[in-house]
Amino acid sequence: MHRDCLKCVRKATIINDTSTLRRHLEAFHKQAYRKWALENNFESKLPGDVRQRKQAQDAAKARQAGGSLDQHLREMPPKEKVARYTEQLFREAVVEWLIATDQPISAVEHPKFKRMIEVAAAAKDGVQIPSRKLARAEIMNMFQREISGLKKRLNVIFTCLTSADMR
Repeated sequence: MHRDCLKCVRKATIINDTSTLRRHLEAFHKQAYRKWALENNFESKLPGDVRQRKQAQDAAKARQAGGSLDQHLREMPPKEKVARYTEQLFREAVVEWLIATDQPISAVEHPKFKRMIEVAAAAKDGVQIPSRKLARAEIMNMFQREISGLKKRLNVIFTCLTSADMR
């Protein structure tokens, strides 16, 4: 999905993704956005502003730690609490996924969807959902394997045809 920027004179069409919209605001409408945020008592979500706040926060933590042992320790990320499985919870998650990703209802009957759920259900320690980058890389690898396999099959067919012609 795309959105038209109402502020741009050049009528920019932007992909409807929060990060993309924020980067666009930062690149082309930073001052107007900051003014609006200030007037509405809103914390700026522009990537540069978020980065600055994080750096300031980290610096304050480092100053606060002083000469203690704390500066040599790092905070462990909290373990993600996984909700206990129930059929109702699973059905709700499937429906939420269908709606949020604008999938056709028939997607839940697709064999590949069922296979994905079966693979995930077999995991003993939870499932690590691949990032967008990893998924893209995996798609490219699968494509290369398919092309390679296709070339081999075509080569065998071609070899069989040419050897039959030579007889």
